[in-house]
Amino acid sequence: MAGVKASYIESRLSLGKVLPINTPLSVILDISERCNFKCNYCFRSVPKDENWGYAAKNNIMSMDIFQKAVGQLSDFPQKIKSVSLSGHGEPLCNPEIVSMVKYLKRASVTERIEMHTNASLLTEKSAEDIAQAGFTRIVVSLQGTDSNTYGKVCGVKLNWDLFYKCLQILYADKNDSLQIHIKISEAAFPKENYTAEEKHFYSLFEKSADTISVEKVTPLWKNMDFKADEFVNKYGHEVGKIECCPILFYKIWIAPDGEIYPCTGLPAPMSLGNIHETTLYEAWNGIQRSKFLEAHLRSVRGEHPACQDCFVPVNTVTMQKDIIDPYRKEILERLEVCQDE
Repeated sequence: MAGVKASYIESRLSLGKVLPINTPLSVILDISERCNFKCNYCFRSVPKDENWGYAAKNNIMSMDIFQKAVGQLSDFPQKIKSVSLSGHGEPLCNPEIVSMVKYLKRASVTERIEMHTNASLLTEKSAEDIAQAGFTRIVVSLQGTDSNTYGKVCGVKLNWDLFYKCLQILYADKNDSLQIHIKISEAAFPKENYTAEEKHFYSLFEKSADTISVEKVTPLWKNMDFKADEFVNKYGHEVGKIECCPILFYKIWIAPDGEIYPCTGLPAPMSLGNIHETTLYEAWNGIQRSKFLEAHLRSVRGEHPACQDCFVPVNTVTMQKDIIDPYRKEILERLEVCQDE
């Protein structure tokens, strides 16, 4: 029976004590910037503007770019803790996803292979294939518990019965190393019947997932106007004001066209190059990224327009170990030593 638990992994380092690090803990290979949904709380529900960033290109990653990026991960001195195949789009939009997971697993460059998906593109056959492909963790993000809600929230016609069956197949056919988490946004529950709908959600998936949870809607996208507590993340944790963005220090992001970014924000604060001209190791250890980290440590985050009102730092912090503000001075000193070497 599934446990009620947040979608993040609780086993983690105290970042402030170990930064900077010579190998990213997490890498996102964003295999699809396409999405078949236009959820009413997502940037895709409004016309394209500068806030869409590179997601406006609507690209999917080719197998050639994927293999090149995976090959460059072996340049780092340590094994990557986690590689995710999902970014701002729906990874199942990429028809090569099963082949990509198998290739990544064979490469043995990461301890975990993960993805977040709306799962609506699953078929009975692809659910079996995905379950056995080599993922260690899949987070399924639901937008409702019936077809009618999906129509209202996402603007799509969903065959709920087939969708539910595919999720059951995904769980039933998974290998022993795969953990499946199913979550839903609180926006999917009508306020007048919230408690009953929440209970219904848990009853639907208590035997079809390892863990399940309900998440809050947060003001993650700059082109969306939401009235929400700016210091509370999607897990409902009040984390306060985060001056120094932790995600910059442990994660790197590769877009479908091979462009390398220092974080998950849209629009991205900068490009660190493209894997065709700059290796991931070079981007991670380059002067541009180093100066960017230094700026955050010196509390001048506001000098970067993309960072000024970004909600990613708050949403990224899941526990006290993630907050690096109290360690800024000592991290800066260690960073300067690394620059001198």
